[in-house]
Amino acid sequence: MAVADGLAPDDQRAESPSTEIGVGDRLRALLARPISEAELDENTAVVATSPRRREATARALLVVRLGGERLGFDVRFARRVVSVAQPHRVPHRDHNGFAGIANVDGELVLAVRLERLFDLERSNAETALRRHVVLGDEGQGWAIEVDRVEGVRRFEASRLLTPPATVGRALESMTEALADTGDGEPLVSVLATDRVRRALERCIA
Repeated sequence: MAVADGLAPDDQRAESPSTEIGVGDRLRALLARPISEAELDENTAVVATSPRRREATARALLVVRLGGERLGFDVRFARRVVSVAQPHRVPHRDHNGFAGIANVDGELVLAVRLERLFDLERSNAETALRRHVVLGDEGQGWAIEVDRVEGVRRFEASRLLTPPATVGRALESMTEALADTGDGEPLVSVLATDRVRRALERCIA
């Protein structure tokens, strides 16, 4: 039998009890620590909620960066993320937010400048990081160009924050909640799908 660290098997067995005692002491100290009422209530609520129910109440959002803002689209509305496709202008369509028609992997979609609809200023993000996000249903999609795609994040519905009731940029009117990703980054504006859809449809009305 191989000898580890210069100890014979008998020597290794001799050290096991002291090691186990040390681990046991630490576990007992951890379990004996006082628990606040708030922590106890929170832990009780988590245990009482089944995993299936927690999964059902979680919101899955595609989080993107646009003009210094973090935006969250419901994953059922944000259908695809693709490389940026150059839009082609459509005659007699002069809406400030309408960029034209884009060919996205063989699918013709309406290209919209979301930063203009939301009154945002585009950041100087690297062009290589920019992507088109295709919103809406197949056959009636919109392509929006974003500065960066962070990915899909899941948020418990109970932890979403109510946005302040302020009159400001158009983005506020499109936001139904705020989400904290817990990483020190700005809050994510959770966009209301129906409001965003109506704003996109107005571009071509």
